[in-house]
Amino acid sequence: MTTTLLAKPKINLGLKITGRRPDGYHELDSFFYPLEEPHDRIAIHTRPEQGLEVICHNCHIPRENNSLVRSYQAMEKMGLELPGLVLELHKGIPMGAGLGGGSCDAACLLNFLNAALPAPLPPAQLADIALSVGADVPFFLRQKPARVQGLGEKISPCEAAFLPCWLVLVTPAVHIDTGWAYGDYDRLVANGDIAPQALTKKSFASRLFLLLSEDDGGQQLRKVAWNLDNDLELPVMRAHPFLAALKQELWDGGASAVAMSGSGSSLYALFPPEEEEFARLCAEKLSAQGLPVFRQWLGRR
Repeated sequence: MTTTLLAKPKINLGLKITGRRPDGYHELDSFFYPLEEPHDRIAIHTRPEQGLEVICHNCHIPRENNSLVRSYQAMEKMGLELPGLVLELHKGIPMGAGLGGGSCDAACLLNFLNAALPAPLPPAQLADIALSVGADVPFFLRQKPARVQGLGEKISPCEAAFLPCWLVLVTPAVHIDTGWAYGDYDRLVANGDIAPQALTKKSFASRLFLLLSEDDGGQQLRKVAWNLDNDLELPVMRAHPFLAALKQELWDGGASAVAMSGSGSSLYALFPPEEEEFARLCAEKLSAQGLPVFRQWLGRR
């Protein structure tokens, strides 16, 4: 039997680093907004033999770093009897892009495995397993707009959230290692290049939580645009000036808001509903430069 799953990404509507734990991991405050495109495709084939085989068709991911393998192993450690599987992974979400590609793959498989159990695990227990695989994985189990805090385990869903605008997402071929991005942020703080007060517990994500639940006659996007600061942009764009230039190009295209997602390298621009033509022209201009571009409507129609 073969089952095909679509793993879909997210963007970060702002990202604030709120602290660093003794174990070196950073705590954050962000608003995750799910997208339809780009997506990964996972073909799942059951087999009589126990264990897991993963075939990556258009990417190379070492087995020890593969989130699908880690998800399967995390369920095995629970002593659960899992089916033997062969997974075929077709990557559509670029790696090192700040879109959560590996995390959404992991969550898809966890949900599949849990549903196949005679007695599925309760959501809280599955979320704990997801967190052991990766910080963003718990969010992708449900993939609803949500404020995400801590390491990624504190999730406040905002079921009514919608952002009535056009999105232009650019995924340049620049791989950003998440660990490096956070480490360089720490270095800049230590050197005084970033003020220590940047380690703040601003409630910007709580404001976004409220704003995204409102229908205020078109003023929503303007308000949201003021809350899109991403603390990782400075270190990433210092190391990759091309991304800073690309961000300016998105602004020049008429966007109402532009930001980097997660630790990059993806950038997105938001356009009001009535400026669909600006969004289309901006996307076409970037695509003509050979950049992967995805244009989509975010809000309710």
